[in-house]
Amino acid sequence: MLTRVTEAVGYFKPEWYSDWILKVGKKEANAISNKALKIGTRIDEIIRSGVYEAEKKDSQEVKESLKNFLKWKDRYNIGTIIPLERRTDETINLTGEGDFLVPETETLVDYKSSKNISPEHFFQLGGYKRLGYQCKRLAVLRCGKEPDDFEFKTNEDLGLSLETCVDAFESAFKHYQYYTHINRQLGGTDERDSNDRKGSQS
Repeated sequence: MLTRVTEAVGYFKPEWYSDWILKVGKKEANAISNKALKIGTRIDEIIRSGVYEAEKKDSQEVKESLKNFLKWKDRYNIGTIIPLERRTDETINLTGEGDFLVPETETLVDYKSSKNISPEHFFQLGGYKRLGYQCKRLAVLRCGKEPDDFEFKTNEDLGLSLETCVDAFESAFKHYQYYTHINRQLGGTDERDSNDRKGSQS
């Protein structure tokens, strides 16, 4: 069974996530997460279209996030953007789909609509690099849903080499594989089944 990059990285939640669930409740947390997922999916569609224009039916959050994307594009003098296709390495049962490449700087960029950039985002980018995407830099572009709210960080900004990001992902992937294997041997539920029913992610 193939494992998605995001599945391996997101399987073990950080402490802040548990605290957040306890604070807002599981139902509200799921609603917020689903809304964020829809916004991210819609922005991904717009970026892949190459038109970079929202439609009347799009929510205000989508429109503001897109405006922030365009402001990033202008501030960093981004010319060409190449959407990326899914890659799969069956030798390690791993699959994933990076967002887009900026060819001028050979930077693989992952778009986020979250409130903050987190360490897990660079684990995720390391997973994409492990799948063989050709790039010299990895970056997270966070475009919030408020005016003038965007953030752009590369692996170099954090003092991380490409190899370090790949190693971070492989550590998370191996942890995930060991845990799920032992859990199945103990008769536990394989959460991948329920995740697959929710739909494919990167």
